[in-house]
Amino acid sequence: MFNFIEKLRQKPDKTKKKVAFLSALFLCGIIFVVWLSVIFPGFREDQAKKQAVQKLEAGLSTMKDQYTELRNSIAEVATSSLGIVTATSTLVSATTTEPTD
Repeated sequence: MFNFIEKLRQKPDKTKKKVAFLSALFLCGIIFVVWLSVIFPGFREDQAKKQAVQKLEAGLSTMKDQYTELRNSIAEVATSSLGIVTATSTLVSATTTEPTD
């Protein structure tokens, strides 16, 4: 390494600048690759979490819609049953209050 530096000192400035630029570019490339290897797995985990949350929200929305539909159906049945019970009780009370001969 020291021999390379000594040889580089004897070269023209243009060659020194090229070597300095290429060395800096290489070092930045290594740092970039290390950075990607650290950031990318975390990024993929975040994406997986977001997709899981979206699926859960969609499932909850579907459950909410089904609950609302069930509640409306029960209310409709209760209302129609109440009408039948009222009509039946009116009919029963009318038949029981009339005197029979």
